[in-house]
Amino acid sequence: MKRKIIIIGVIIIACVAGIFRLYINKKQIDASSAPRISKVSVPVFIETVKESKLDNSFSVNGTFDPAHEITIISQTQGKIVNLNFNNGDFVKEGQILASCDLELLGAQKDLAEANLDKCSKDLKKFREMLQTNAATQQQIDELQLALYNAQASYVTVTKQIEYSIIKAPFSGYITAKYVEKGSMIMPGTPVAEMMDISTLKFNAGIAESDLVKIVKNQDVKVVADIYEGFTYTGKIKNIGMKADGSRRFPVEIEVRNNVSKPIRSGMFGMAFFTSEGTHNAISIPRTALVGSIKDPGVFVVENEKARKRSIRVGSANEKTIEVLEGLKAGDKVVVAGQINLNDDTPVSISNTKPR
Repeated sequence: MKRKIIIIGVIIIACVAGIFRLYINKKQIDASSAPRISKVSVPVFIETVKESKLDNSFSVNGTFDPAHEITIISQTQGKIVNLNFNNGDFVKEGQILASCDLELLGAQKDLAEANLDKCSKDLKKFREMLQTNAATQQQIDELQLALYNAQASYVTVTKQIEYSIIKAPFSGYITAKYVEKGSMIMPGTPVAEMMDISTLKFNAGIAESDLVKIVKNQDVKVVADIYEGFTYTGKIKNIGMKADGSRRFPVEIEVRNNVSKPIRSGMFGMAFFTSEGTHNAISIPRTALVGSIKDPGVFVVENEKARKRSIRVGSANEKTIEVLEGLKAGDKVVVAGQINLNDDTPVSISNTKPR
């Protein structure tokens, strides 16, 4: 009996040892067959940051918006019986866009006009009677009040008829259509949206360091991204008193549209501000910027790794951007190859691009 127990124990130990050996062999096979992962450095181009003299002239990106843009709202109630516009149409100031059923309002106007005429005649008659004491002052006062009410009723129905004919408030394009023929409208119902792009507003934001370089009514050169090489003349109409979240101040530039090179609302462009003199500053190529002007950043190479760093930017032109905070002279910024970078990505410097 004792011998059987020993034999069984030996068998169990042998099985466990075999299973353990198979497990070790499997791990070795898996390790040898697994792909070897090695950290490959990303090739990048860099430039060394330097302090240099920058021209006080600068440029900013922005968008074109219409000078006039409104939503046409109904001021009366009724059923639209005539509709004379479609989305995208050009309409002239005063052009009838839509009209409501005037049958009931026409009858109300006739009644109000007749009542007004009667009240006017009654008041005139009783004033003559007052001269002979055939009428009292109280009767005159009551008739005067009735005349006021009749006049108010006539003006009200006349205005309702006027509001039932919806006209274009200025010349421009229909950008949205909210009603159809047969639609019932109420006061406050949106009918259409329209805009005038004969003159546009170029809206941009400038850094606080550039505020002292511009004045209201200053002439500015403006270009639209879609028309390369074509320049529009603009004039500064408004300089904001409060900065936005990116610490840039809104500037509104009035730009006259061009028939041969028409700008549409929402297009992108750039404004160029001319200012004399120079100043010392740190700048980087535009190609080094990652993110947006509102949340700008760059990749800086430190110990053969890319480190993402937030910066605050100032003036800008077609090629360079002034850096107010976040970089110092001697930093090495990545100017090409950022698309493959994350924070702490190993990098290899392919070459240094001359500025």
